[in-house]
Amino acid sequence: MPSAKALAVAQETLVIWCSLASRLGLWALKAELEDMCFVVLQPQIFRQMRADLALMWSPTINASDVDGGASNFPPLEDITEMKKLMLRSCNISGSIPGYLGNLPLTKLDLSYNRLEGNVTNLEAAQKLQWMYLTRNFLTGPIPTWITYRPTSRPVSSSGHV
Repeated sequence: MPSAKALAVAQETLVIWCSLASRLGLWALKAELEDMCFVVLQPQIFRQMRADLALMWSPTINASDVDGGASNFPPLEDITEMKKLMLRSCNISGSIPGYLGNLPLTKLDLSYNRLEGNVTNLEAAQKLQWMYLTRNFLTGPIPTWITYRPTSRPVSSSGHV
């Protein structure tokens, strides 16, 4: 949480200095000042927007060792260019979403989460070269689409409860 002084300076900058920069036609300075004020005055919205933009523009998502309670699988179906999805130890619960099979993933690591159910919905992921599902709560037999993959493409599903 920003201090009271930081909040006051950010508010003053927004009202006075951004207005002055605008009237003088210093658009780049005005935009930079507004961006800095936004970080201080709306930190939660700034963090959420930064995370959303990172997801939208990044072909690789890496996250690991996330503290906190269990959460659902993040909505990633609109990130159509993602090549690597690595959500290791993120306390993700629920089932593996079917849309992952439609993404052009080459590497998938969902190890050490709380995922449940069968692994039957990734058969369409033909470009998948590496997949790690270690230490989840997945049940049922290993699907045939995993069993008959080329041996040069490892799949780790060890350590299931």
